[in-house]
Order: sequence, then structure tokens, then C-alpha cells
Amino acid sequence: MVKVPLDRQIVVLYSCLAYKDSQQQPIPRECIRMLKRLLVEMAHPSQTKLNLFTQNQLMYLVHSVPEIKEEMEDLDWASILLDEDQQVEVSVYVDKKVDNTVSAPPPAVQAEKSLGMFMRPVDLIGELLFASTSSHKELLSLFSEFTTIREEDIFDIVVLMSNHIQAPEDTYSRLTHMTYSSVKLSDWTKFIQEMQETSPPKNKMLIWNVDILIKVVHELLPNTKWVNILKKIDNNNSTRLRDTKALQYFLKFFQRCKKSQPFTFPRELLFEEWTYRRSQVHFLSLVTQLSSLELVGFTEVPKQMVSLEFNPSLKIDQL
Repeated sequence: MVKVPLDRQIVVLYSCLAYKDSQQQPIPRECIRMLKRLLVEMAHPSQTKLNLFTQNQLMYLVHSVPEIKEEMEDLDWASILLDEDQQVEVSVYVDKKVDNTVSAPPPAVQAEKSLGMFMRPVDLIGELLFASTSSHKELLSLFSEFTTIREEDIFDIVVLMSNHIQAPEDTYSRLTHMTYSSVKLSDWTKFIQEMQETSPPKNKMLIWNVDILIKVVHELLPNTKWVNILKKIDNNNSTRLRDTKALQYFLKFFQRCKKSQPFTFPRELLFEEWTYRRSQVHFLSLVTQLSSLELVGFTEVPKQMVSLEFNPSLKIDQL
């Protein structure tokens, strides 16, 4: 039996409750009690707390649905949401005028600072997936959640995209995206309309909008050099391309980047020893499976003449 982490159980359950509420359907009392039991378990000090993005979604749902708010009134929200060293921040979630009374997160929560403490940009994009690059405005809004976007963050996002090139649209992906947008804007109107009026398209494949990501990166990080982001592939294996198909997408992405910022494929990635040898072995093993070395810019990489004078008897036709 597969054990689903507690935080994921909570995310799935409150997503279902949010969907039922958006459809103006009665929410089964047992489902609410099940969520409460999970939250009580989350209060244990050994449990990893929910990230702030998830906390805001959960608290909005609790605050806006009377049946859920009534059931949750006696919970110790400080213990559920925060680690012991974060107790000073409990006022964001709990109205101290009345013990344990739930209140909606105030608009000025400084989400960008807090999200940066709990999540990386790639984590958020990993939750929203293809919807995150659905428009220029959407991706800018997502990146605005973070005070700092580093080249390492962009590299991780490109690897994520390469490992998840496409997928069929499903109700959960739409629900996740619309819930995020509704919480961010504090407006659930569009969420309710879309869930009531629009059925998920059948057999529709979702893909990344690469051009939007490139454009947004140029706007937010004007001094970024794509060749430097490419070189981040020499890392400590925390970020890995899954297979040859992922490598092809990864390399084609950087070929697209060359159109707006020309560069030569780094020679050191092919002919020099990397800092992290395991990453190099993994990369080269995928490269050898490519149908064409043009993707790694083999023809454009400067070549180095090698002398064979160390062995005068060696003939060229023996090489």
C-alpha cells in the first residue's frame, strides 16, 4: 500500500471540498470531519507543515464556507500551520481577539517574501504546470510571488519543462490553476463560472509556451546570459534530465534562446571535466543516444589540434 504524505492528503481533500462548494453543492459533513482529522494530525510537532501557498488556499476555504468554519472553530491553528520557531507569525492566520477563531488572510500578507521562504519558483510551476505559461501576464504574476529569481531557478524550470513535455488536460490541473488564481486575486468569480459552465476539453494536450518564458526572463532578469543558465547542468545531481527525450527538449529550448541572444555551445560541457562528475557521466550517456550531435552544437564548438608526434609510427588510417 502506498502511503500518501499528510500534506498531499490535505491538498487533495480541500481541493475536492473547494470544487463542491464552487458547484454550490452540499458538502458531506463526513468529508469536513475527515479534513479536520488530518489537520489535527498535522498539529503534531513531527509533521512537516504546509507551505504558505497551501495555507492561504486552505484558510480561504475555511473562512468562506460556513459549515467548514463551524467544524474547525476549536482547532489550534498555530500548531497546525506553524513550526515552533514561527509562532510569532500566528496573527496572520488567527484572530487573537477570540481564541482560535479563523480569519481570512489579510491582503497585505507580503506573499512574495513569505513564498520565497517556503517554496522555489520551480515548486510553484510544478504545481500549476502548463497553465503557468499560458500567458505573459500569468507568468509575470507567478514570478511576482518571489523577491529574488536566480539563474539556478530558471535552469530548474527548464529541466522541469523538459521532463514534463506535455500531458492531457484534466480536471485536477484546471482546478489547481484556478484555485491559485482565485486566492491570489481574492476573487472566486471566474473560478465558479468556469467550473459551472466549462467542461474540460477532451483529448487536448497541454504544452509549455517557451517563448513566453524566454520573454519574461528577459524582462525580469535583463542581464541574464542563457549560456550561463545552460552551464548549470554541471550540478550536484539535484536537478536531472530524465531521458534522451528530455535532453532533446532541453537542448532545443536553448537553441530557441539563441534567436534573441546568440551564443556558442560551451566547449567545456563536451571536452572538459565537470565539477560534478556524476552529472557529466549522466549528460554524456544521454548525448551518445541522440540521433544528431547538431543539438549539442558539436559543429560550432571550437576544435583543438592534437599532435601525434608522441608516436611517429602511428598511422592516421589506424585511428
